[in-house]
Amino acid sequence: MKQIDVNLATHDFFDRRLLTVLMAAAAALSVLLTGVTIYRYVDCRKQLSEYSVKMERTRELISQKARQRLETEKKPGKEDIRRLSAKTAAINAIIARDTFPWNRLLDQLERKLPEGLSLESFSLSDRYDKLTMTGRADAAHKITFFVRRLEEWALIKNTIIQDLGLRPIAGADMADTKESEIGFTLECMISIEKLFDSRDPAQMGRILKQFSKPGDSH
Repeated sequence: MKQIDVNLATHDFFDRRLLTVLMAAAAALSVLLTGVTIYRYVDCRKQLSEYSVKMERTRELISQKARQRLETEKKPGKEDIRRLSAKTAAINAIIARDTFPWNRLLDQLERKLPEGLSLESFSLSDRYDKLTMTGRADAAHKITFFVRRLEEWALIKNTIIQDLGLRPIAGADMADTKESEIGFTLECMISIEKLFDSRDPAQMGRILKQFSKPGDSH
């Protein structure tokens, strides 16, 4: 067999050490880039989480302030409530006064009058809790009988005779006691709500008792 001589200087030589170095450098760079990417990802997630917490707190704070502002705006003050109550009371008093059952009062009062006794005037107090009547009777026992009838009436709490005395009959001689009648003044404490019945608004009597108004005289 013939010997073959090879001259290595005439052929390209591939250096494996250089390839190894390059691959190691590439791997190191890849690891570094991966590490940086992971770090940035974790950092961004952390910042996003912090921003989310801050935004949630900000929303809660804004919502709380908005609720407080609305509650402050909606909630009336003591002075507003007082003025509103006063206006409501005045309106209720007007309504109650306009719906007062005068016909019922006069009709029931007329039924209590005995024969020989007449009323000259009567008036209600400004709080509708007192009825004052003046009149004449031809005998003292008729006044007593009238007072007894009044006190049997649910409207009347009690009756006081304020004035009692002889009064001349109109056109008669003042010195002639035979031509005189007995004058009287009665003061009755009343429960005005008793005058109202189921046909009337239930609160009307209580309103008249609670709120003052100029006195009426009939």
